[in-house]
Amino acid sequence: VYYLAGDPTPHTLSDVETVSYLDDFFKVYEEGDITMQECVEKVVDIYKNDSLCGFTFTVNGFQTMFEIITRLNKEENLSKMPKNLPVYFIAGEEDPVGDYGEGVKKAYHDFENAGMENLSIKLYSGDRHEILNEKDKEQVYEDVYSFIMDRVKEYQD
Repeated sequence: VYYLAGDPTPHTLSDVETVSYLDDFFKVYEEGDITMQECVEKVVDIYKNDSLCGFTFTVNGFQTMFEIITRLNKEENLSKMPKNLPVYFIAGEEDPVGDYGEGVKKAYHDFENAGMENLSIKLYSGDRHEILNEKDKEQVYEDVYSFIMDRVKEYQD
């Protein structure tokens, strides 16, 4: 795979091995040739009509994603982060990518163990991976807005 890393063509096998298995974890909404988590019908229509959605990663795309994940999981990189950097972990509790919240909690604790001092975490009950496409998306927007405004107030004082 490394040899092909510069290949700009979509790589279906890598897609199947890394992403497609997630369908087993979701209630899915099937429409034509796409499979998508059950959500508001309007979002599905937008997704279907957006040429930037539903593509298969290239080999280079997969390699880059996994390199970033590997770097983020190295303790020496976490230790270099500014200790007072505000970090807000948010995810759906039913998201298999975040191990149903357990992976997100682990990341939070890894940051905490690295000495990070300004951490927050919020897991949304019943939500899956696309928390901005869930029925409670307005609450997610409100929570992120509040987090940002609280940080702005901290820096203004």
